[in-house]
Amino acid sequence: MIAKRRRSGGELVAVDVQDLPGHLIRLAQQLHKRMWLNDVSVEITSPQYGILNAILAEPGIDQKTAGEEVGIDKSTVGDVVYRLVQRGLVLTFRDPSDQRRNVLHLSRSGRQVVSDLGPKVVQMNRRLIAGLGKNDQTSLVRLLEALLDSAPADD
Repeated sequence: MIAKRRRSGGELVAVDVQDLPGHLIRLAQQLHKRMWLNDVSVEITSPQYGILNAILAEPGIDQKTAGEEVGIDKSTVGDVVYRLVQRGLVLTFRDPSDQRRNVLHLSRSGRQVVSDLGPKVVQMNRRLIAGLGKNDQTSLVRLLEALLDSAPADD
């Protein structure tokens, strides 16, 4: 689908979507997803791996904080954690100091999945940007971080 805009005379003019950052980001996300499925896992999604990795980095992290660390919204993180619990990869416990809060730990199987996938994730991400020179790779990551840091808050 090509976006349209009106000239001052009312005539529609096609917008070159290849110049639109959002379009390019969507294509890059599709590339990432294809590479993830081919190189990393068809069973564990990138967001699921992110949550597993957050738990590995901070055992006992709560669900809300894990979601924030990975950039998953509050409503979605519950579903992601639920699926990981159902698969036996994550264990949940009530926080003894706050019974309303669940804390997360990796099961033995969860630790194995993170161990198995970690090198694949690193390698896939290296391949993702391998066509760029080292300076461009660094710039890409820096610019994406700046874009996300400067994004307007959700309404």
